[in-house]
Amino acid sequence: MEEIVKLTKPDTVRVISFIDGQNLFRQAMRCFPRECYWPNYGPIKISEEIGLRFPDRKLVGIRFYTGVPPLKKSRLWHWFWKNKLECHSLDRGSHHIRESLLTT
Repeated sequence: MEEIVKLTKPDTVRVISFIDGQNLFRQAMRCFPRECYWPNYGPIKISEEIGLRFPDRKLVGIRFYTGVPPLKKSRLWHWFWKNKLECHSLDRGSHHIRESLLTT
């Protein structure tokens, strides 16, 4: 006979947020076309705000993913994302950034 193991929920559930930066920006543009011109959002603040809605959970990590266009393709967006990611890396939390693999 198989033994049945009953799982119990811990008092505090640890949570890691995963944010797709490009998708978040495109959806914000779709929902708020007159107000959204730049990807001006804070992944840390978004994660913390969502976490406040669930008091039995503790935010333990933030994973922010975005592409950074090559300098040759777009100087504006390349430096915008480089600078934005640099600012986020100075803040607390753990961030994972994926740069574009394209070189042209």
